[in-house]
Amino acid sequence: MTLESVFKQSFKAWECIIIDDGSTDNSAEVAKTWVNKDPRFIYIRQDNAGLSAARNTGIKHAAGRYIQFLDADDLLLPEKLSIQVQLLEQNAGVAAVYSSFSFQDEHNQRYGPEPHHYVAPKKQMLRTLIFEWEYGFIMPIHCFLFEKEALINTAGFYEEIPTHEDLDLHLRLALRDEKYFHHPEKLAIYRVHSTSMSRNYTRMQLGYLMALGRAFRTASDSFIKSLLFIRFGMELAQCFIHFFRGRKINLLQIITGIPQTFLSILGLLLLPIFIFIKLLRRFA
Repeated sequence: MTLESVFKQSFKAWECIIIDDGSTDNSAEVAKTWVNKDPRFIYIRQDNAGLSAARNTGIKHAAGRYIQFLDADDLLLPEKLSIQVQLLEQNAGVAAVYSSFSFQDEHNQRYGPEPHHYVAPKKQMLRTLIFEWEYGFIMPIHCFLFEKEALINTAGFYEEIPTHEDLDLHLRLALRDEKYFHHPEKLAIYRVHSTSMSRNYTRMQLGYLMALGRAFRTASDSFIKSLLFIRFGMELAQCFIHFFRGRKINLLQIITGIPQTFLSILGLLLLPIFIFIKLLRRFA
């Protein structure tokens, strides 16, 4: 279904680079079926190196001006590329356009994002990313169409981060003051399976904290650094909240896994304050 959604795009001047990241299932056979069907499909196999590395390989081999990411199982509506290419061409200086989206369950039933998870236009993208990511602002990666040059200028995806590689990318783009454009129509479908509802909270929180820490190190503005530190502290508090709520989370692995040791120590010292802010924000 995923590759079929690319094949059915009303915009025809596309190439689809299928990155096989060391799969052990029948992915290669499926991919080669599409390659034989349409020369616009290109198949590349590499040793397993992770999601970020696979995306970077795709960027490296892409010949076009724009980049559309699409993970296995997710879908694009037929008019997505046509609409977003036109928006990029009409809005000079915009690094990415993004659409709204809908979920689809394993029974192919569509439904909208939860009330606290939505895609909406924001004037201050950087602050939105810092304080609202996953708490009122969610952006599946296939909602976007990127300028390839913008991705290259930010060195693509960071391959050493366990999760939240998309947040890490967006933060680096926003810190460079790259512009985003939002199109409200639902042009992407995020497919959810019952097995995907379980979460590895240790990996998730470690990835979140690493993304914030990397942005803190990159930011040159002291005010932005302070905002990133506050968000870092709040996410560190979230780790402890997960722990006390009985979710399986390894606090030691998280604390020792964050490369920014200074942030970890300072965050731990101020942890009671961040927990208070977290609870106040939740119930305010």
